[in-house]
Amino acid sequence: DYDGMLGQIEYVRGFAELSQDAELALSGARVHAAVEAKDYQELAARTINKNLYDYEIEQHALHGMASEVGELHGLYQKSYQGHEFDEEHAKKELGDLLWFVAEYCTAMNWDLGLIMMKNMWNLHCRHWKLVILS
Repeated sequence: DYDGMLGQIEYVRGFAELSQDAELALSGARVHAAVEAKDYQELAARTINKNLYDYEIEQHALHGMASEVGELHGLYQKSYQGHEFDEEHAKKELGDLLWFVAEYCTAMNWDLGLIMMKNMWNLHCRHWKLVILS
C-alpha cells in the first residue's frame, strides 16, 4: 500500500533524521534508508513496553533474541524438508532480532553504536593477527 508506506516514512522522519545518504526508493514496496545506530536504538526504545521493570526488559530482550534466532534457524531447517528458502521472511526475522539487540542495549544502558565500533575493532585486530600468522 503506497499511501501506507508514505505514512510510515513520515512517521520515521518524525522521530529521527535520516542521514543525508538516505535513499528512499518508492518504486514497488522497497524503501532504503541509512540509519545511524544511535537513531535506531532511540526509535526502538520508544516501542519498549513501558509497563515492564528494568530487569524484565532485559529478560524480555534476551528471550526475544533467542526466539528470533530460532525462527531464523527454522527457515533453514525447512529447506531440508523441501521448502524453498524465504529470503524476505529471513530479513524480517533478522530485523526483529536487531530490535531485541537494541532493546537489550537500552536495558543495560549501553550504546549500540559503541558496541558496533568495538566489534569492528576486534574484527580488524583478528584479521591482522591472521595475516601476520599466515
